[in-house]
Amino acid sequence: MEQVLNRKIKIKYVFATKNLRMGVDSYDLKRLKEARSFYYNDNTYLYIQNLIKNYKNAARYQFLVLVFKNAKINDKK
Repeated sequence: MEQVLNRKIKIKYVFATKNLRMGVDSYDLKRLKEARSFYYNDNTYLYIQNLIKNYKNAARYQFLVLVFKNAKINDKK
């Protein structure tokens, strides 16, 4: 992909569910963390919907902060 776009890109997998609960110590959640995937559940959905409703322009950036939590984006501050 870097060769096609001629720049480095960040890719993140999102696992989205509805009405599914996973315990914090579940095997599936552990596998998602090991794969550095983002788990988008009902709570996340409600949070994002509330952001969109109240802060339309900032919602996109807040979502990216959630998805790329603890990830280094680039060398700049």
